[in-house]
Amino acid sequence: MVAVVECDDEVGNGFPGDVRGEVGGPRGEQAHPAVQEGAQRIVEEYENGDSLEVICAHDADKLECLIQAVEYREQGYSNVQGWIDSSLQKLKTASAQALAEAALNMTSVEWQRTYLP
Repeated sequence: MVAVVECDDEVGNGFPGDVRGEVGGPRGEQAHPAVQEGAQRIVEEYENGDSLEVICAHDADKLECLIQAVEYREQGYSNVQGWIDSSLQKLKTASAQALAEAALNMTSVEWQRTYLP
């Protein structure tokens, strides 16, 4: 589920001027209806569900935000602490909290070498 939701999230990031539609909209209109329906159910579950998979998917999204903010801070951007704090506060699982703590106490290069070998 995390991979599918994150893929949907990345598709939505698109290019300037892109308009993101519902699943099956401009980018997915050629997909088979069963694929469109399945993807829509996953997105709805992500947005409204409370299963462990949904919690992990939300944590993955917030962890990505936190790590990106840490990388920006390393590059000299000073107004990212609120972004870091809000992402950190929203993490629910112990594993996501541990990864976030590591990201806050290592450089991004050290973190990548340790957790993304």
